[in-house]
Amino acid sequence: MDNQKIKAVIEALVFASPEPLTVKKITDVRKERESVVKEAIFGLQNDLILRGIELVYVAGGWRLQINHLLLYG
Repeated sequence: MDNQKIKAVIEALVFASPEPLTVKKITDVRKERESVVKEAIFGLQNDLILRGIELVYVAGGWRLQINHLLLYG
């Protein structure tokens, strides 16, 4: 699967999850290597830098939230 599609799938999984998603959970669902998932996560974080949402690591997993820059500046 190409990197853009992996990022889109991760974005959808994290968006739909009621709790932060671990890399392990994402790799279990998608059957991708951990290194591929991590690369896609960091790419997605970068893609969202100037957007209204951000991908953050919290409570042992990844979640989407309102971009903190919108709240404070």
